[in-house]
Amino acid sequence: MEVAYQLFILPPVQPQSEPRDFNLKVRIPGQNFLRIFPGHPSNKDYKRNKAKYWINALDQLYVSYDKICAYSAEWIPKKQKSVDHFIPKSKDKDLAFEWSNFRLCTKQMNQNKDSDIILDPFKIKFDWFIIDFDTYFIKPKADLNPTLKEEIRKTVDDILELNNIIFQNKRIAWIDEYYRGKTDLNGLQQKAPFIRYELKRQNLEIEIKVKHERYLRMTGKI
Repeated sequence: MEVAYQLFILPPVQPQSEPRDFNLKVRIPGQNFLRIFPGHPSNKDYKRNKAKYWINALDQLYVSYDKICAYSAEWIPKKQKSVDHFIPKSKDKDLAFEWSNFRLCTKQMNQNKDSDIILDPFKIKFDWFIIDFDTYFIKPKADLNPTLKEEIRKTVDDILELNNIIFQNKRIAWIDEYYRGKTDLNGLQQKAPFIRYELKRQNLEIEIKVKHERYLRMTGKI
């Protein structure tokens, strides 16, 4: 069944409703911890006091966001899932136990982001980012204003490092699966939705297989 692309007028990541038991499992024990802890707890303080209550919401976060990383827009294997505090705990401890501040991401993306502030996947628009299928780099769309383009570049290159060789090769690998018939367009939608969207937007759903075959021949892989 073809994907309903009118949905892409919405931001790439749609905020999902807080689980019914979130208050009991995360917010209340978290607030109790903050009430008795002076100042800003460090990561060691949360760990030492067994106060990482956001972990109690990780499985629900994983399911609620369809197992897709908010930052790389790719499927997350179960062992690689993690909770990122979009506004870092070090900058606002009151958001440490708030569902609205949680972003599902891979452990690597969480580590890359660290305590930096980046563009929020809940607020960005699909046409802000493009994939250059000649290089597999993620870039800002050419006609954006310079300030926004710089914010995108900083988010993608300086902080999340989405254009390093590891993530570049992951994008190539999704196209390779599509080229070899190991997945189809719906499979890409489920596991690599940004790639799927860009193939549609750039009208490359068929031509990408030709481009990929040229790439494989050029690199001696076939």
